[in-house]
Amino acid sequence: MKLENTLKMFVKSFSGNVMGIGIESQQITEALQKQEQISNCLLLDCYDTIGMQDTKKRGRNKKIPLKKLRKKVGKKKMDYILCHTNSIDPYWRYFIRDSVYMTSKEIIYYGKEEECSLELEEFIKRYKRYKKIEIETEKEGEYQIIFIHLNGAKNHRILDIFYFIGDSLYQAIQLFGDYLVQ
Repeated sequence: MKLENTLKMFVKSFSGNVMGIGIESQQITEALQKQEQISNCLLLDCYDTIGMQDTKKRGRNKKIPLKKLRKKVGKKKMDYILCHTNSIDPYWRYFIRDSVYMTSKEIIYYGKEEECSLELEEFIKRYKRYKKIEIETEKEGEYQIIFIHLNGAKNHRILDIFYFIGDSLYQAIQLFGDYLVQ
């Protein structure tokens, strides 16, 4: 309940284009609906469509694979992304690079710390690859909220390929280590 109140407070400060991924709380989706300064709100979930039923002036729920999200949205088209970490957990290799590409202002991740397969230090390291990014973290009981401020951060196509290969190797080593432990 305290987490929802905190997230609703941040939703009230949103303006422009907003994307929500994996938002399970009806209160947060209602806060997105009521916010008048949001011009376009796109709610996505990689497993199921949820959220806004009436689509008077805002975007509709869509079922888009997260691997193809970059092509569908475009460069720096979103001002804010509000994301539940559990819904994009298998897609970290793609989503970190794509979120920097798509977003111009801020990304907010929230969720339980143990639900995320990527450790916080590794997560921060992957975002710090891009210059001009500031990261803040907060704890709300068993939940953590991560704020990523993109102050004009840019992608570099060749470096993104090397980062993708490195992240793939990191994930393969993690899976191999888990297999050995079992």
